[in-house]
Amino acid sequence: MASVHSLLAKLRRPSSSADSDRMLLARFATTGDETAFAALVDRHGPLVLGVCRRTVRDHHLAEDAFQAVFLVLAKKAGRVSVRESLANYLYVVARRVAVKAARRRQAAPVVPAAGEAAEQPDVAGRFELSCVLDEELGRLPEKYRSPLIACYLEDRTQDETAAWLGWSLSTVRRRLDAGRELLRHRLTARGVTLGSGAFAAAVSVPAALARDTVAAAVGVHAGAAVGPHLLPLVNEGLRMSSNVWKIGASLVGVAAAVAVGVAVSNGEEKPKPEIGPRQLITAPAQVVKWSTIKGRVVWPGQAPAIAPIAVTADKEHCLSKGALEPDELVVNKKNGGLKNVWVYLRPDDDDRAAAFKPADIHPDLLKPKAKEHDVDQPCCQFVPRILALRAGDTIKFKNSAPIPHNVHFDSNEATESFNMVIAPVQSLTSKPLTAERVPVTFKCDIHPWMKGYALVFAHPYFAVTDADGNFEIKNAPIGKYRIVYRHERGYHKGKDGSKGFPVEIAGTTTELDPLKYEEPAK
Repeated sequence: MASVHSLLAKLRRPSSSADSDRMLLARFATTGDETAFAALVDRHGPLVLGVCRRTVRDHHLAEDAFQAVFLVLAKKAGRVSVRESLANYLYVVARRVAVKAARRRQAAPVVPAAGEAAEQPDVAGRFELSCVLDEELGRLPEKYRSPLIACYLEDRTQDETAAWLGWSLSTVRRRLDAGRELLRHRLTARGVTLGSGAFAAAVSVPAALARDTVAAAVGVHAGAAVGPHLLPLVNEGLRMSSNVWKIGASLVGVAAAVAVGVAVSNGEEKPKPEIGPRQLITAPAQVVKWSTIKGRVVWPGQAPAIAPIAVTADKEHCLSKGALEPDELVVNKKNGGLKNVWVYLRPDDDDRAAAFKPADIHPDLLKPKAKEHDVDQPCCQFVPRILALRAGDTIKFKNSAPIPHNVHFDSNEATESFNMVIAPVQSLTSKPLTAERVPVTFKCDIHPWMKGYALVFAHPYFAVTDADGNFEIKNAPIGKYRIVYRHERGYHKGKDGSKGFPVEIAGTTTELDPLKYEEPAK
């Protein structure tokens, strides 16, 4: 009979991919295979123990958390679907369990790991930085967290990570870059710098801890109860993981076919027919090149008070439907959404004049037909107040009111200015507009509170937020770009905001976290 060590050696081969984790989980789920679970602990134990130690900072409690994480895996083995990597799943569970374990630390003195010196201020500081990094890493989308974990916490090369996750090397590199940028952005907001040595080095799992953990997992699979000192931690992990990557009967069905990977007869190994890893992978989806970007801009805190509009002309008509609501700064009182914000993409380049290449623009949007955009003046305010247009478009100024208005169209340089009166039920159309980096202003000199702005783009990737602060940009190119948020009061965060902020566009839909608009300093 082959020894356990020889079986482990085969299961630890570097060429194994995430599908090997699936196979090992399936084998353990159906037969309680101790060797399969030992391979999982051997492969991912350093990652889990590292998270636990950084979060708990107590030797014994960290080991309790470590065991609890793998007991959660043992209980969930038949119901966990490994979407991209088991390491990612274990990292998320470990963070949750370790935070729970850390609460016990207040009731007991810190017990350092063997060989560790007492904490000095600089050591404590590094622990705090590691905790912040773990916290923000845990909040990243899975597609960014998985390669970061593989490369920086499991010490895999980019080539190994690509094979492990079943991605192309270019995808790994792109998502690593995007993940680091997103981490850097979030850490900077918390006053932490993402340096070259920010990610902690891998730790070694003591042999006794690994052995005891595997034995406990096999016992739990066989129906043994979890020890009282570990039960709260295991329950914490089970509550969290119950909503993460559920799996149907397919994995268990596959497990039945692959559970017994080696048959023993006359001292020789005779593998039975089994479904190979490649047969577990579905056919690759069609390559996605374009994405719809969705997001929301919000005003942080309570919106400032805006002075009421002082109507000084044509009061009978202008006030016929009640007082005019200020439209310079419109914040949704229910959800904080900020209306009338220009949101647009630009190349990932500090040069403000950088432009999209033709290959970066969807074929249907390269040479679009010019559009005519309507702006009305029904009750002494421009509707809409804010416009986003593409070069070549025109604006049709309508006057559906019973009183005359004038449109004073004040361009910057490229677009022709004009100032003309529009009689009731008449209209005026501008000439085709030229792309400019500064918004064009239009106002009514007869009613001086009336004002509006139009921003003209040389590309199609722009939008204006609605009454809830929502926006949508369709057919955006996949890849690394920057996104700019601009209100008529100025760029988000002032002049530097004109360069935009890193954004990774991926998948058919890219959901962005809400952005809190920070008004530039006056």
